[in-house]
Amino acid sequence: KGHIKLICTLTPDIWNFLHLVKGWEDQVFDLLQKELENISAQDVITLSDLWDQFLKLAQGDLDRLDQEDVLVEVIPDEATVRLVGKQDLVKSTHAKLKQIAQELEDELDKSKKVISEKITSLKPWQAAMLRALHYQQTVNKKLPNLKIQFEGNNLYLEGMPADLREAKLQMLDTVNGMFSETLQMGELCMELMRMKPTREFI
Repeated sequence: KGHIKLICTLTPDIWNFLHLVKGWEDQVFDLLQKELENISAQDVITLSDLWDQFLKLAQGDLDRLDQEDVLVEVIPDEATVRLVGKQDLVKSTHAKLKQIAQELEDELDKSKKVISEKITSLKPWQAAMLRALHYQQTVNKKLPNLKIQFEGNNLYLEGMPADLREAKLQMLDTVNGMFSETLQMGELCMELMRMKPTREFI
């Protein structure tokens, strides 16, 4: 363990030497104790995969520290930054670095949880109706981080599991509210239905 060695430099030729020597040890110990109580040591630990990113983002906060107030030890092998120094500065700096590490970890965690799903059960008219009802825009207003894309009659969803579940539920509710009916038409009616004015009206 580390230790601190204190040496008395008082000499007999100093005025009031005996009195000063008598109380020297207690006084020095009290002063040292107060200084040590104001010193704090804290570690900021992040994931090895995030170490380079973390260090890059944290460098600004570390550069602003006065090395006489806070000693910074960077330990790459442990993906750790150790802060030792004045308690208030160590505490505030630790909080900033911890926030940076947490945000990076949350982002990594988020990216690992992103899932995708391709819904291939839609009929052509159902996919067309979802587009006409602005399904993508409506869902994205509520779930902005969810990626929605139509690929022909298929619906592609990518995002967090909870968002995917909610988007699918809204899609199913919309589709289940639709209905279709087969009509028997003559050739003349079929030609009329194919005309652009009729399609636009319908």
